[in-house]
Amino acid sequence: MYKFLSRIILTFSLFLSVCCVYGQTFLFQETFDEANGSNSGVDNTANNVAWSSTCPSSENAQDYFDVRNGKLEGRDTNGEAVFTTDPIDISTAPEGVVLRATFSESGDMEECTPGCEFICLDWVRFEWRVDGGPWTLHPSSIPCTNPSAGSSYILLGNMSQTQETFTSGCITGSTLEVRIAVANWAADEYWRIDDVEVFTEQTTGQDSTITTCDTAPFDLFFALGSNPFPTTSGVWSGPSQLTGGFTGTFTPGVNVSGVYTYSLPSNLCPTSTDITVNSVTSIEDSTTLTACDSVQADGVWYFNDTTLVDSFTTLSGCDSIFRTVITINQSSIDTVYVTTCDFYVFNGDTLFVTGSYTSANIPSASGCDSIVYLDLTIANSIPNWNKIGLDIDGVLSNDQFGWATSINGDGTIVAAGARYNDGGGNNSGHVRV
Repeated sequence: MYKFLSRIILTFSLFLSVCCVYGQTFLFQETFDEANGSNSGVDNTANNVAWSSTCPSSENAQDYFDVRNGKLEGRDTNGEAVFTTDPIDISTAPEGVVLRATFSESGDMEECTPGCEFICLDWVRFEWRVDGGPWTLHPSSIPCTNPSAGSSYILLGNMSQTQETFTSGCITGSTLEVRIAVANWAADEYWRIDDVEVFTEQTTGQDSTITTCDTAPFDLFFALGSNPFPTTSGVWSGPSQLTGGFTGTFTPGVNVSGVYTYSLPSNLCPTSTDITVNSVTSIEDSTTLTACDSVQADGVWYFNDTTLVDSFTTLSGCDSIFRTVITINQSSIDTVYVTTCDFYVFNGDTLFVTGSYTSANIPSASGCDSIVYLDLTIANSIPNWNKIGLDIDGVLSNDQFGWATSINGDGTIVAAGARYNDGGGNNSGHVRV
C-alpha cells in the first residue's frame, strides 16, 4: 500500500514542479520576459496581474526604466523611477504570503554622506501595502530620516554582492500591491530588478483522522494529503515520539493514540496540520469456567476440559478473539475397607459395630463433593468370658452386693463382695466368685 502511495506522491510532485518550486505556489511572478523597452505587462501566472514602470525625470531616450534583456533596468533616471503592480489577490492564502525580489547593479553608485545630511543619490526602495492601506518599507531598509534624504532604502550606493534577494515576512490580507523605486544620476549607472514574486510557502496538508488495526509501522506523512512536498525540514510533535524524521513513522504498540502535529519551522508563515491517530490493536481476551462433572456454555453441555474460541469484529472494525477455557473437575466415589480394634471414627462419628457405612458429601481439593463407603470390621480387645460357676447374685437388697469387686490378672475370674450380708453374723459380709 505504501509503495503505491509513494508512486502517487512522486507523480504529483513532478506535475506541480511546472508551476511550483519546492512546494511554493505563485500568486504573482514577474520575470520581465516582455520585449525590450516595455514599461508595462502582466505577470507569468494565470492571474495575469498587470504592472507598469515610470521614469518621470528622464531627460532623453537614453534615460529609462523599462525591460532590457529579461530584467527591469533603470539607467540614469535623474530622480525617482517607480515600478508598481495592480492589486494581487492573496485572499486564497489565509495563512499568508511571502514577497521577494532580486536586485543587481553596475557602475559607480554614490550614497549619502553620514547621517543622510545631503540628498542621497543612488538607491533602491522596496515597499508594499495590503488592502489599500499605508505603504510598508521592507524591514531591511536603511533608515534615513532626514527630510533632505527623502526616505529609507534597501540599497544605497554600490552593492556588496553581485546580486541580492530581499524577502518579506509573512503578509496576510486580501490584496497586495508592490512598489519598487530606484534612482541614479549617471549614464554608466544601472539598477536592475529581476524575479518579483509573491508566493505561498510549502503547505503542511489537511487535517485528517486515521483509525487502524495495523500492527505494522506506517508513515503519517502520507495522511497529510497530496499537497505537502517531502522535506527534511518537516517536524512532528505529539503524545509520543515518532521515528522516520519528516515521514512521521507511527509504530502501534510503541506509539500511543492521539493528535500528532506536522509543522514547517522554516516557513515564514506558520502553518501546521493535525493527524488524529486511533490505533486499535486486535483484542485477544479470555475467561476461565470451572465446574464439577459438567457445565453448560452457550446452550451446550461439556463433560471434559476444552477451550472455546469466538472470533468477532469490534465497533472500530478490528478482528478480535475471545477464548473460554473450560475445566471440568470430577466428583469421586471411594470404598474403604477398615479392620480395627474396639471402635473407629468415620465422618465425625465413633463406630463400635462391624458393618457398612456411607459418608456425607465431602468437599475435595478441587471443590467437588465426594462420597466414601466404609466396610468396617471391629475386633474387640477384651476376651470372651466363660462362666465357671453359678450366676453371681446378691442375697438381700441391703447387702450392698458388688460394693467391692476384683478380677484376676488374665481377666478370667471375678469376685464381688457384699459388706452388709448377715450370713456369718450381723454385717459380717461375704464374697461370691
